[in-house]
Amino acid sequence: MRTRRFCLSALALFGATSLSACGFTPMYGEASPANQLSDILIETGEERVDFYLQEALKDALNARNADGPYILRTQTRRQRVGLGVSTDEEARRYAVRIIVSYELIRDEFSEPVMTGSAEAEAGFNAPDEIFSIEIAERDAELRAAEAVAERIQIQLYRFAAGNDAW
Repeated sequence: MRTRRFCLSALALFGATSLSACGFTPMYGEASPANQLSDILIETGEERVDFYLQEALKDALNARNADGPYILRTQTRRQRVGLGVSTDEEARRYAVRIIVSYELIRDEFSEPVMTGSAEAEAGFNAPDEIFSIEIAERDAELRAAEAVAERIQIQLYRFAAGNDAW
C-alpha cells in the first residue's frame, strides 16, 4: 500500500515537471494571458441575439468591469434552419445558427490587431403552440450565443498567449 502511494506521488511529480518543461502554461493561472482578457470592452449590435452574445462574452472573458485599452467589436448574423420535416410536411425541428465576425482594436481609432470569426448552432423542437415556439427559439439563441462566446474566448486566448506585446 505504501509503495503504491509512493509510486503515484512520484508519477504526479514527474507529470507536473514534464508539463512545465514543455512550455505548458495553465489557462487560468496568476500570470496567464487569460487574465488580460478581462480588460476588453465589448461592443455588439442592437438585436436580442447581440445582447445574448454580449452577456456571454462578458462572462467568458470575465469582463464585467472592463476598462482596458482593447475593444472587441462584433457583427452578428443569425439564421433559422429547418432540420426535420414531419409526415404532414411541416418542419418540426429547427436550428439557430449564429455567425459572428469580430475585430479586436487597441483604441477607438486604430487598425485591428486581430480579426476573426466564429459560429455555433443550437437546435430546438417546434411545439404546436406559437408561444412555446418563441420560447424554444430564444433558448436556442442563448445556447448558440454562449457557444460562440466560448469559441471567441479561445481564439482571443491563443492570440494573447502568442503575442508578447499584449
